[in-house]
Amino acid sequence: MTSSTKTMILNILKITLSVLGALFVVLAVVDLPADLKSLTVEDQELAMKNTKLGLMTTFTLFIVILGAILILAFFLFGLITDTKKTLKAVLGYALAGVAFLLFYLMAKGTVTPVAQKDGIAASTLKATEAGLYLTIFMVLVGFALMLVGPLFRYIKK
Repeated sequence: MTSSTKTMILNILKITLSVLGALFVVLAVVDLPADLKSLTVEDQELAMKNTKLGLMTTFTLFIVILGAILILAFFLFGLITDTKKTLKAVLGYALAGVAFLLFYLMAKGTVTPVAQKDGIAASTLKATEAGLYLTIFMVLVGFALMLVGPLFRYIKK
């Protein structure tokens, strides 16, 4: 399979999934009542159940599973064709996982009354807080590398 064929197949897949996703969103929005806030809580829940949200959720699950399968397939393909680069990527993922675990241990996971009312567990809050810490850390590392990278290139010359 040539590179142009792969590109064409991926573009067709991208356009098809985008059109389907947009169609499901339009179907869900059209099916919702115009003003949800004026309804009672029971009517709001009934309106949400009667919409096409189940279809959208299923579609989202399909996209996530398809993405996971494609990621594993490209990982295995990369492992077979270029072991050195793939092992570097695995090392990077492992370091990100270790950083996440460290941030998870640092996270408080304090359950507020609002979260308690909604039934959100402390472990969910800890994982969310750890994910936020990891994201902030990665953004800061990216900015630092963006600033220091040209300096290292200048010194290397």
